[in-house]
Formats: sequence, C-alpha cells, structure tokens
Amino acid sequence: MFGPKGITVNAILPGSIGETAFNDVMGYPRTTDLLPGMEIPVMRRGTPGDIGPIAAFLCSEQAAYLTGEFIDVNGGLLMD
Repeated sequence: MFGPKGITVNAILPGSIGETAFNDVMGYPRTTDLLPGMEIPVMRRGTPGDIGPIAAFLCSEQAAYLTGEFIDVNGGLLMD
C-alpha cells in the first residue's frame, strides 16, 4: 500500500549499545556485564556509530528495494 508511493518500512533492532543516558533516566545500573552465559561474538558492546550507518543506508536510494525487513545489529549476540 505504501510501496507504490516509494515508501519503504524497515526496522533496526539494536543489541547491547554501550552505556547510555537512557540507563540513567530509566534507573538501570551502568554495567559492562551482560547476563551470565551471554557472549557477544565480536567481543564488544555496540556504539551509536554502529547503528548510524545502517540508518543512513535505509534512508538512501541504495535501499529503495528493501522493505519489510528487521535488521539485527547486535554483534552476533542473537545468531541462530
């Protein structure tokens, strides 16, 4: 229904993205530890800089044929 108008709909699903002000506002503790048994294969938490290029790509003409997708940006944490 939106495609014919050139509108695409996609979602970025960020994983563990560093320490943020959101943690402070919501009262979450600042920690670098994940839950026991959870490991990020790339061996680091993400940063906003890991998310920005994905968002920029989705806004570009290069992604004009990409729609209805969920893009997990989580360093491999949720690999099947």
